[in-house]
Amino acid sequence: MNNRIWANAIIKKWTPSYRYRWEVYESYFKDFLNSETVWLDLGCGHNADIEEKKHLAFFASGVDIIKNEPLLAHPFILSDITVLPFKSDTIDLVSMRFVMEHVADPGALFKELNRVLKPGGKLIFGTTNVWSPVIFLPKLLPYTVRKKMILKVFKVEDEDIFPTYHRFNSYVKIKKNFHELKLLKLDFIQDLNAMNKVLFLVFFAWHVLTTPVLFNRLRSNLIAVYTKET
Repeated sequence: MNNRIWANAIIKKWTPSYRYRWEVYESYFKDFLNSETVWLDLGCGHNADIEEKKHLAFFASGVDIIKNEPLLAHPFILSDITVLPFKSDTIDLVSMRFVMEHVADPGALFKELNRVLKPGGKLIFGTTNVWSPVIFLPKLLPYTVRKKMILKVFKVEDEDIFPTYHRFNSYVKIKKNFHELKLLKLDFIQDLNAMNKVLFLVFFAWHVLTTPVLFNRLRSNLIAVYTKET
C-alpha cells in the first residue's frame, strides 16, 4: 500500500469531512470562472493552473516575474505582480497559489489589485499561516537550514524555493479589509502531507487537536477570498 492510499484510509476513517488544501482552493474557482471571466493567476510558475482551467474563462493568463521553462500554457505575462500591465477595472478574477508568503510589500500588491479588479471582482489566494508551529518554528532556523529541510521533506526542486516574508500570513492581517477589497471567506486547513508517514501522523494529530474554532487558526494553511466592493 503506497503512502497516499494509506493516508486517505486514515482520513476517511477518522475525519471523513476533511478536504485537502488544493480541494478547498479549487472549489472556489467553480463559483467564479465562466465564459465571461477575465482571469489572472499571479506568481503562476509553470502556468499549470492556466493550462488546466483556461477553457473555463473568456481570457486567462499567468503572470510571473520569472519565466519558468517549460511554460505549460499561454498567454504568459512577464511582470512584477505589483505593477500589472492592465487598465483599471478590467479583471474579474485574480488567483495566487502559495505566493502571498513571498510578497515583500502586501500594501503595494493590494493597491494594485484594487486598481485592476472590476467592482465585484474576486481575489482567491492560498498561503501558509505564520501562526502555525509548522511554519513559525522553522523560521527560527537559518535560511540555508530551512531550505535543506524543505528539499528533503517535501521533495521540491531547488529552483522552486524562494525567500519568504510572511507579512500577510495571519488571521489578524487577513481579516482586515484593504483599500476596497473586502474579505468574504477564510479557511484554515492543516496540510496532511503523505510523503512521510511519521510527518503525516504528526500533522494529522495537529489537525484533530485544532478542530475547535478557537484553535484552527494554528493550522498550517490559509485560503482567503476577497471581493472588490462596488
